[in-house]
Amino acid sequence: MISIGYDLYIHDKNDLRLLVHCSYLTPIIDPKLSPNGEFVAYVQDDELYCISTVASNPPAQSRQLTFDARHCPNKTNGLAEFIAQEEMDRNDGYWWSDDSRFIAFTQVDESNVPPFRISHSGADEPDQVSAHKQTSKAIEFFVFVNHLGRRTSISIYWQIERSRYCRRH
Repeated sequence: MISIGYDLYIHDKNDLRLLVHCSYLTPIIDPKLSPNGEFVAYVQDDELYCISTVASNPPAQSRQLTFDARHCPNKTNGLAEFIAQEEMDRNDGYWWSDDSRFIAFTQVDESNVPPFRISHSGADEPDQVSAHKQTSKAIEFFVFVNHLGRRTSISIYWQIERSRYCRRH
């Protein structure tokens, strides 16, 4: 897969084939080929998408898998949040199952996280960052059933005292 500008290409044997053309939208982030090679999932405009890699006429259309983050500030589907990236060395926000039938993804909602202002000497305005509290429910995990076209939530219970940072290797 090759991401050029806002478009996504797939190298199929000797051909470079346009898979997703979206020059009028936001960039494609984190495209991943399914284990069986039949699909590509990616994030665009805070939503998770999937498209078939099988050459067809007419070309396959992207299928939007999530619908609840695009117009919600501080909410994303399928992207790792800042703490996961910087502190836990986890850059993925979604994962294909080994048989390519499921996609597990995180939904991050930081709208209830109060801003924390950091002042810098010489700066007119302070920087604003989000400060997570242990009690805030900011991250949820979901599984998307690819062949059925629906998503299901799964419950994960963390023991905060024992696993403040649940690092994924």
